[in-house]
Amino acid sequence: MSIAIVDDGCSDGTASMVSATYPEVQIIPGDGNLYWAGGMRFGWEQWVKSQAFDALLVFNDDIRLDPNALRELIDTYRFAREMKGSLIVVSGAFRNRTSHEVTYGGYLHSSRWHRLRFTMVTPTGSPCQIDTLNMNCALISAEALEYVGFLSGYFRHGGADMEFGLKLRKAGGTVWLTKTSIGWCDRNESELSDVGRSLSLRDRFRLITSIKGEPVTTRFRYYRDHGGVLWPVLFVGLYLRLVLSAMRNGVCWKY
Repeated sequence: MSIAIVDDGCSDGTASMVSATYPEVQIIPGDGNLYWAGGMRFGWEQWVKSQAFDALLVFNDDIRLDPNALRELIDTYRFAREMKGSLIVVSGAFRNRTSHEVTYGGYLHSSRWHRLRFTMVTPTGSPCQIDTLNMNCALISAEALEYVGFLSGYFRHGGADMEFGLKLRKAGGTVWLTKTSIGWCDRNESELSDVGRSLSLRDRFRLITSIKGEPVTTRFRYYRDHGGVLWPVLFVGLYLRLVLSAMRNGVCWKY
């Protein structure tokens, strides 16, 4: 196993500690402006894609893995290959460290007409197919990466992992969830989860279209590629709901 870490301007000494403790790990320095999807793609372009490998394990630095986590991922990966072929990705399910509720992992479509609404899947005790995934920790076959590429270039931060699962399934591949959680990772409570009622409509719009929200051009591509025949309505409807919600709460546009 070869390991690479993208250090995108981290200021807490992580890179130097990793290098001192695990000198075999490849540290790939970024410019401090990569964000999540950009950082993942940067590591892929700078080092990973030039390596020979059977599968790529991608992981975030905020996870804590159980002792059997890699075994669980590999067992599910082998099961999936045997059942459905080589175009596969396996997502590890994660739980909250105190409540043990599922926090990240896999999703199924929750609406027949809105193709970008999903519900989170609770592990069933057996490997199961899902519609898309989080990449907090996921194992991707080399064949899948060769066929559909890595994370799409129009994402800079969040959402690229969900889009990867959708485009792999569209290409005939399959997405899988481990039979049980493989560690803990608490939910990142985004400032977007409750767009402040005290914000003006202009500031709300800026927030949800920021890099950590989803820029309009990114959302447009995502909805166009994966939103189904109703994607134009769904795309416009998102921003219309923002305006209507602001009007109901007496929020105005402020410069």
